[in-house]
Amino acid sequence: MTSLHARLRSRFGRRVFGIACTMMGIMIGISGPLRADVPEHVDFQVVNQVSAQQNGDYGALERPESVPLGQIQEAWNAAEPNAGVYSVNFEPQHIIRLKSRIFTTTSIILPKWEEIEDISLGDNDSFLVEKKTKNIVSIMPKGEGCDTTLTIIGKSGNVYAFYIRAEGVHSKSLPDIVVYVQGEFSTFSKKKADLEHTKTGPESGVMRGFTNHTPADYINSIPFAPENITFSFKMSAKNPESIEIAPQKVYSDGIWIWLDYENTWDRITLPAVYRIIDGVDTPVNTRIKDSKIIVHGTAPLTLKSGQKVVCIMPSEQ
Repeated sequence: MTSLHARLRSRFGRRVFGIACTMMGIMIGISGPLRADVPEHVDFQVVNQVSAQQNGDYGALERPESVPLGQIQEAWNAAEPNAGVYSVNFEPQHIIRLKSRIFTTTSIILPKWEEIEDISLGDNDSFLVEKKTKNIVSIMPKGEGCDTTLTIIGKSGNVYAFYIRAEGVHSKSLPDIVVYVQGEFSTFSKKKADLEHTKTGPESGVMRGFTNHTPADYINSIPFAPENITFSFKMSAKNPESIEIAPQKVYSDGIWIWLDYENTWDRITLPAVYRIIDGVDTPVNTRIKDSKIIVHGTAPLTLKSGQKVVCIMPSEQ
């Protein structure tokens, strides 16, 4: 016991002596014989291990070598800097087709003026979708060799429909990493059922009250024909700020145009209305009825309020 203490003090100092004694089951400061259940050869094994570890040597760890994963996407080796970026114009009747790839996200960026209201994903088991900002959605496949549909509904009323296919890492084609969806501000189109409801609902009474009033003897009356009402108009904004002066609904009977601001009419400065004649903005007669600006004429129109400008055009039937 005494000779062992001397060797430890002289060889490793007090700190190593304390570590070695603790590992051998001896508390510092307590004298007496070693524990009977500790073999004598363990003393030198512990001392040698402590010495090696003090010098940073913890011994070799035997394990099988790692195998390369082989998951690098070689299609990117000679790709152009703008590869993986796809810009597409929004068309209400078109499905946007995208290519995705496993371990890769695809970011779909809607126009700046759009705000996402709802997202519907066809296959939640094979794909992961997440709303990032008010107009950006990311989608990532969980596997390869699968496909799905994605529908994004905007507050403008636009419905953005996508078909998305997931390919593997060894696909010869590049995936779509960033997708820019471009389009003019809000295309308004109503289903026939909505149109019929408008013709027979309270709104029809409002229109009749304006157009079918009893005229003076010297004024020719203009008959109101609800069957001619159309909602087929599209609007484009000069800048995001211009969206403020855009009406919520636009409809016409072919003679008058109604610009309906619904619950926003008392929160904004209503714009001046111009009719575009031969490419020139020409003042046109209007009047206000409830939340609507009623225009005495047909589209195309230009709405202006300071630097805010919105154009209203008939859309294709």
